[in-house]
Amino acid sequence: MLSWIQTNRLLVAAIGMAMLASIGAMAFLLLLRIPDHPYQLGAAIGLFIEAILETGSYEVVRDDRSWVASKMPVLPLLYAALWQITGSITAMTILKNVIFVGLLLMFLLRYGRVMGADRRVLALSVAVMFCIPVNAFVMMGLSYEEAILFALVPIAIGLTIIARRPADMWILALLVAAMYLTKSSVLVFCAWLAVLALLNLPKADLGISRAAPAVALLAAMLAWGGFTYVQTGHFAFGSGASSNNGMNLFKGNNPQVADIYPWGHLDILNPELRDGAPDFTDEWEENAWFADRATAYMRENPDEVLQNGLLKLRVLFIHVADFDFNRNRLVKILVHDVGMVVNRIVQWVALIAAAAWLLRRGDGQGWRDPRRYAGLVFLGAFAAYALPYLVGFLYIRHVVPLFISAFLIVMLLPWPFRARTGLPQSNAAQ
Repeated sequence: MLSWIQTNRLLVAAIGMAMLASIGAMAFLLLLRIPDHPYQLGAAIGLFIEAILETGSYEVVRDDRSWVASKMPVLPLLYAALWQITGSITAMTILKNVIFVGLLLMFLLRYGRVMGADRRVLALSVAVMFCIPVNAFVMMGLSYEEAILFALVPIAIGLTIIARRPADMWILALLVAAMYLTKSSVLVFCAWLAVLALLNLPKADLGISRAAPAVALLAAMLAWGGFTYVQTGHFAFGSGASSNNGMNLFKGNNPQVADIYPWGHLDILNPELRDGAPDFTDEWEENAWFADRATAYMRENPDEVLQNGLLKLRVLFIHVADFDFNRNRLVKILVHDVGMVVNRIVQWVALIAAAAWLLRRGDGQGWRDPRRYAGLVFLGAFAAYALPYLVGFLYIRHVVPLFISAFLIVMLLPWPFRARTGLPQSNAAQ
């Protein structure tokens, strides 16, 4: 890696300058919006950070009720550690971004080198992905899981594509476990990558390590389920790994969705959705009550479910505009919408190219053809990542990890292989 960087100093400098300019501008704007203390972070993250640091336990007590499984543990634990290291919300934000942006950048450089990507296309891809305001704000934020998934998801997809040595499988195993423990909705996505690793379609010399991602995913599921069982008496598993999933399912499947979504935030439905709810004894009783209401609605209103599903597909594939309550200035609209148009172009180019590569015969190489295998991995990962959101609901921030991942395909256009027999041997062996 070091020799490659020295050989391509101008490329690395161009990428670095583009990133620094984008990150500098976005970080300045972001720092104007972040809270004064990590305990104030939204989506219940701050509450769990406070519980970890103040009580030494992973339990939030609100309204005389205990909450343990409503938030997957990686983000609160990570932020609690960063806060203890830095003692400053600004320094904590910067350190988080240095770590994950740095990991993503280093991986993209390796990915481009191994896959033989044209250096100019690689540089342009990296610059564009970081300079799109929508991407930068999600990547550099703190309050949502996408603040780290923006890096973990594309790294996991790309590593699955280029894995040619056992070490790659062990790293992928770590990523799979970390992603599941960050957000339970990525279970299907993680399972897809684990299955591909087991199948080892390119027939790389991976040995027993190809089972590592599947074992790591199972271990993460058992560890979290065992923890929640000890703490709450309920083994949280799979799609039920979070006690917040019932409410999220109902938010995306109720009679008011079509009137609000995607222009408004579905959180405004919280008071109405809770209207008439009983006094729950614990978080799992609440989870089951909302999940039952959601499934009943889906069963009894198939036409509305289809209509809502089309709205979710719109957000996944073509929606550009931000929420209504954020669209109060012309500059914000222009900056957001122009960046989103670029994201959509990249997304569709990647999907079309991946499909074209998947349908080709691979010049007699089968799945050893790097482009064909990349098409399979990307399309499957795209579908697996999106599926849980299409059942529930999604916003543009949820799609940002897919926007970043799309560059893994786009940066391979054109395809300047020095040989037609697979990956260049000098690179594949590195």
